[in-house]
Amino acid sequence: MVLIIAGTTAFDIIVEDDIETLQLFAGNVLIVPKGCWHRFRSADGVTLMTATPKGEEPHLFVDDPREG
Repeated sequence: MVLIIAGTTAFDIIVEDDIETLQLFAGNVLIVPKGCWHRFRSADGVTLMTATPKGEEPHLFVDDPREG
């Protein structure tokens, strides 16, 4: 779960092998499906809160996990 507290962000997520981008604003709440790679991009900064169930897969800090 992601809650945007302040600011805006471009939210990229891979769905069915395609990257989709959503523009998120303060007050938006989003549920990320289990196992979906995602990232946040914000030129001006964003404050957000996330909640991830315990025992989930480790985070990958890569631009695109399909490359490589």
